[in-house]
Amino acid sequence: MLNFIFFGRLTKEKGFDLILYILDKYKNNKYINFYIFGKGDLEKNLKKINAKNIKYLGWQNIETINKYLEKSHYTLMPSKFLETFGLSALESINKGVPVIGYGKGGLKQFITQELDIIKQIGKNDEEKIENIINKLIKEIENQKNNWAYRSKKAIEKSNNYKKETSLREFENIIGKNKKILLISDSIENIGGIESYIINTKKLRNNSGHEVDSFGLGGKIVKYRKILMSLVGFNIFAYWNLKKKIKQFEPDIIWLHSVSRYLGFLPLLNCKGKKTLIMYHDLGYFHPFPSKVYEEEQIIGKVNLKNFIKMGKSKNPIVIFAIFLKLINLKLINFVLNKKCNFFIIPSEFMTKYLQNGYGIKKEKIKILKHFAK
Repeated sequence: MLNFIFFGRLTKEKGFDLILYILDKYKNNKYINFYIFGKGDLEKNLKKINAKNIKYLGWQNIETINKYLEKSHYTLMPSKFLETFGLSALESINKGVPVIGYGKGGLKQFITQELDIIKQIGKNDEEKIENIINKLIKEIENQKNNWAYRSKKAIEKSNNYKKETSLREFENIIGKNKKILLISDSIENIGGIESYIINTKKLRNNSGHEVDSFGLGGKIVKYRKILMSLVGFNIFAYWNLKKKIKQFEPDIIWLHSVSRYLGFLPLLNCKGKKTLIMYHDLGYFHPFPSKVYEEEQIIGKVNLKNFIKMGKSKNPIVIFAIFLKLINLKLINFVLNKKCNFFIIPSEFMTKYLQNGYGIKKEKIKILKHFAK
């Protein structure tokens, strides 16, 4: 029996339409169980598929997901858009669970060729992922299950992303025993970037650094979409961050996601402090990052001409929204160019976007891989 797990948003961008095809194709298959976690637009389609071997658990905390991950054999992660790293994939292989998905962008380093949908023979993606699963089923039927070998290799791969390695690489950039202020749009544990920030804070605090954080948290996170309208002119965050810096007196200011809610204005407070920014998403380089499926879709300099071209819309409202986003990014970049010492990325493929998009010199770009919890 093979157990497959999916955890994430139930959306086309995350490839859940492909998951729905697989669930329908293999419903009630005697060799397979499916564990599905998450919420999203395609939840109603999922609920239409009734089968004994499909267990839908909705949105759960990471502890519950990990319990099921530990008894799973393969993780289904067919994200269609370009991931900057693939933290969920790392957590999966760290537990010895190989990943089936598209070997591109940040996920490329975690998906082997035999489980890479791109590398398979087939006239479409449905046929390609079906061929992968049929191969795994055939191994069970022939009693030649290679899962143990794949699991071992997955764990070996994850050993390249240990906490100790991440800490050493970070301290090569900023030194030891520093007071660090982490700044991000949100510091609530809602997954993705936010989970990374919380784990980063814990790791650094346990390693001789003194770390604090600043961003949206608590009940205010529920209203973050409203706060987006204040991006670029967030006077409240400006004064609160100014007060935070005065109280904490950090040696290092480490920026994360700041383009969604905080905007450029609070960043003016970084004056006189060693400042880093880490790029966790492609929204700094493309108007619609969830629609970036290939590296080549991000083109040239970050300017209005290229953003409209990448946006692929003639709708004046959409074009105006693209214009507003570009203004916000330009203001953020203007501040960063004056105040930022290093520009950090989690995957090497993003280097060209910083160089071509914002003219950042290569010596100021540092690669800092995420770490497995």
